[in-house]
Amino acid sequence: MRTKIFILGLVLCSLTGCTQTWYVGTNASANHSYSTFTKAVEGEELKAVMKNSSVLRVRNISAQADSVSWYDLSRATHRTVATADILRVERKDVLAGAVDGLLLGAAVGAGIATLSALILKGDLGGSHGGVGLAIIGYGSAGGVLGLGVGAAIGHTTEYRFLADTTHQ
Repeated sequence: MRTKIFILGLVLCSLTGCTQTWYVGTNASANHSYSTFTKAVEGEELKAVMKNSSVLRVRNISAQADSVSWYDLSRATHRTVATADILRVERKDVLAGAVDGLLLGAAVGAGIATLSALILKGDLGGSHGGVGLAIIGYGSAGGVLGLGVGAAIGHTTEYRFLADTTHQ
């Protein structure tokens, strides 16, 4: 039973994934200017989600306040679109996802072992160091499982373009 709860908890936590959102623009709310965004994603394969719900695989993005140009990998053409037509641009990082999964999985595994020890034994002082070994074992198993799930899901960074209020 404990193993089933452990696996279920780990999978549910891992499926949430990790997403970070950055805002691109010229106003004070922006995390990145258009030029720093362009440099940050230089040469990477990205996913552009448009406001009309289409999703494009793109590379070599160059962003300005009014437009964004890129190489559309699906159509094998260069394309320029209005910044206002883009909902978000997503970058998936497998290594960061693996690290996120490792840490989250180890924490969940060790937490489940600790809670099980508290519930079943009433304390953490069990005999022969069994509780400590269980925490290490469950933490390690959770870390390994989380590493694989995290690498598969990846760490997603979303970039959203803010409306440029200086040109309105």
